[in-house]
Amino acid sequence: MQETSTNDIKKIFTKLGIGYTIFLIAYVGLATFVSRAPFFAGLNESANSWVTYLLHMIPLWAIAFPIGLILILKLPKQVPEQHEMNVTDLLKFYVSLTFIMIVLNLVGNGLSFLIGALAGKKLSNSTIEMILGQEFLPTFVFAVLFGPIMEELAFRKVLLDRTAQYSKRYSIILSGVMFGLIHLNLYQFFYAAAIGCVFAYIYIKTGKVRYTIILHSVVNFVHGALPIALLKKLDLDSISNLTEGYDPTNPETIEKVLKIYSNPAFVAYMFYAMIILVIVIFGIVMIITERKKLHIDDTMSPLQKPEGAKTVFLNAGILLYIICTIAVGIFEIILQLKA
Repeated sequence: MQETSTNDIKKIFTKLGIGYTIFLIAYVGLATFVSRAPFFAGLNESANSWVTYLLHMIPLWAIAFPIGLILILKLPKQVPEQHEMNVTDLLKFYVSLTFIMIVLNLVGNGLSFLIGALAGKKLSNSTIEMILGQEFLPTFVFAVLFGPIMEELAFRKVLLDRTAQYSKRYSIILSGVMFGLIHLNLYQFFYAAAIGCVFAYIYIKTGKVRYTIILHSVVNFVHGALPIALLKKLDLDSISNLTEGYDPTNPETIEKVLKIYSNPAFVAYMFYAMIILVIVIFGIVMIITERKKLHIDDTMSPLQKPEGAKTVFLNAGILLYIICTIAVGIFEIILQLKA
């Protein structure tokens, strides 16, 4: 690889950050327009799930992302060396990720609850609320198949092909943080950032984005589309009301409990929860036993610790991206608190 000065590398990361910021601003602007323009607002109100997803995906991936790519694709590119990854290793990553996701999801939910409680309001997870209102098939197509493909291309393939040559370690962290921030909410930031780091590690070690796409799709299905589909089959309001005034001696209460327990969706959800618990236990074991096998060789990278971190993160472009994503997230919180 041709030697590049630290200042030149910093300029590359600056342009990269600006490109992703343009992507963000274009998407937020288009999403705002779609949500407020009379024509699109009318479509939203009467839309089926296919239209709802298309109104979200088209501005994001068909317009905003290509605009950002105009600058990003001009940057020097070097694909990581390619290697195969077997199914066993993919499963190890998945079960480990499940434990990490659940823990960090609790962190995100806890902070969101705390902010809402301090303001005397309840913050909502707009992404989950949107998916809850949609049909299963379009959710599967867009959230389980199409979404992971585009997100992995954007935050692994495109990003890491242009950064890993300078520092694999810092590129992994950058990929995770930028991926977490693009979700624009506290609920998803922490676990999305962790997922992003793991997927970035896999891509750098294999040079093949198909592995991260597969894992991403599995995560979105097992921990998103599937439980949401099961929950939609349950009468959550009835369950909530039952727990608030539970009287085990009341025949009416007993009848309601039996009705809930006999619901196939309830049985399926309990079975699902037990499987996830088993996966979490395996995940803890994998993290304890396999973590020392994770290794990144950065000895030949031009950016070394600790100065490399400053070059990667403390430049105008990346800082601009971080500031803009946080600002949009805070604005969304303020809108919810004022509602």
